Amino acid sequence: KGQKSSPRSLDEVKQVKNDVQNQFDLLDKELQRKHKELRSQQDLVQELRESLT
Repeated sequence: KGQKSSPRSLDEVKQVKNDVQNQFDLLDKELQRKHKELRSQQDLVQELRESLT
């Protein structure tokens, strides 16, 4: 009878783990997006420099 609470807590742990994983995935996507934006801005700056010289 004492084991009935354990599957629920295990599910809770899994749920928390999933939530954390999802947060990390979101952060990762956001970082990659920002990185791409930065790269394209750097490319623009580079093009401008080259056109000026």
